[in-house]
Amino acid sequence: MTLENMKKKIYALLSIDEKTKVPALCYAIDSAQRKVAVLGKCIRKETEITFVLGKADAPADFICPAGDEPSVDFFDGRLTLVPRENKTVIMTYYAYPAEVTDETPDATELSIDGTAADAAVYCAAAELCSSVRPGDVRRYMELMTEYDERMAGICADSVKSIKPTVFAGRRLK
Repeated sequence: MTLENMKKKIYALLSIDEKTKVPALCYAIDSAQRKVAVLGKCIRKETEITFVLGKADAPADFICPAGDEPSVDFFDGRLTLVPRENKTVIMTYYAYPAEVTDETPDATELSIDGTAADAAVYCAAAELCSSVRPGDVRRYMELMTEYDERMAGICADSVKSIKPTVFAGRRLK
């Protein structure tokens, strides 16, 4: 999805004209896609990282390791390999999307797509709803419900089923 498509969808969800200037539109889009990327872990990247005495700089878009990497800790932009050794590893990790600013061209293809992009559209529209449509709580709740439903679909694989043990057990007297 391009930035222009995302903006058009947000304008449609908020029922406003595309010529209307919406303050903080790109900020809302950027924060929404970052939120979706963190919660949904939908952007995977692979890179070669060289550790010196067990330490290396993390890629700028690093969220957390993805997969069966060696035991790696992440703190303050640095990666630490638990056995402190000199080693080069191929690391798969979850990444933040590219930043969206007011200067980002509308033709830019966004890093997230599919259901994740739809979730980001609803999230950004909900964030902007209070400034564009103050007092329209119903619209805000509808947008957040749509966002939540899409995020539930994205995160379904990582959610473990909850057994009804609390409700199926015997009642204590």
